[in-house]
Amino acid sequence: MIVFPFMSVQSEATSTKQNDSISKTEIRNVGFIGLGIMGRPMAMNLARGGFSLTVFNRSKDAYSEFQSIGARIAKSPREVALGSDVVIDMVTDAPDVEEVLFGPDGVVEGAHSGLVVIDMSTNSPEIAASTAERLAMKSIDFLDAPVTGGDRGAREGSLTIMVGGNKVVFTKCLPILKKMGKEIVYMGKTGSGQATKLANQVAVSIHTLATCEALLFGSACGLDLNLLLRVLTSGAASSWNLVNLGPRIIKRDFEPGFKAAHIHKDLKYVMRVAEKERLALPGTATVHQLMNAVLADGYGEKGTQALAKILEKLASREIIS
Repeated sequence: MIVFPFMSVQSEATSTKQNDSISKTEIRNVGFIGLGIMGRPMAMNLARGGFSLTVFNRSKDAYSEFQSIGARIAKSPREVALGSDVVIDMVTDAPDVEEVLFGPDGVVEGAHSGLVVIDMSTNSPEIAASTAERLAMKSIDFLDAPVTGGDRGAREGSLTIMVGGNKVVFTKCLPILKKMGKEIVYMGKTGSGQATKLANQVAVSIHTLATCEALLFGSACGLDLNLLLRVLTSGAASSWNLVNLGPRIIKRDFEPGFKAAHIHKDLKYVMRVAEKERLALPGTATVHQLMNAVLADGYGEKGTQALAKILEKLASREIIS
């Protein structure tokens, strides 16, 4: 059984007085850090949903879009925190979370009473627990709330969001989450959101491999791949990956909805938990190794469907009808 260290700090040690204050205060000012493939449309949905938005991004290319809708542009994560009731980060990995929250001019330097931080990136249950503990020392509440649904879900506001943390804080922040997702599930104490996301990535990674292998096999048998997809997506073989990534592979479209480098990173955390808990996850381990090859061949910034390129290389043939 996985035990998330420090989980009780965020969910139990937060004072009753602070929780009462949160529950009586309507959240209107939201800060958003990280305007990438996922973060940009998520933040845009918050602005369209009526929240007063402050944004920060290391790259400034997204700023003009947000300035045009009246969002405030911050010079640092600290400045985001100063003007926000809730700060959301949607960054790449744990070191990026560390930098924006605890680094120079980080969120904690702009902390004020009642501030909530929601980490919507993917890392690990242990990192979520330690982040919650450190923020609690500054009287900042914390939710880990990673997402699934890809760039399309981010644009359409239809993401699935899995949340760990104090339930009072979750309830208060639910109106914010509903502007970004359709399926918002409270999973339990701090770290539960990240554990759920890693379980999701186990399934996603194996489905991705299955999609690529099925298309490679069909191609080798001389099948019309569009007709093959029609059959596979109408029966027991269907998956999100077949429906969404299958057509991209056939069209030789390897641009990212979710980057290969990111699923590789997520599987790294899965395998760390598996090692700690003595879990045999042979399918996940295989995809993790294949994703090593995806990155080695320079496809890390491409979509996860770039896994097909490695299978093609091993088979010395392309996936074509």
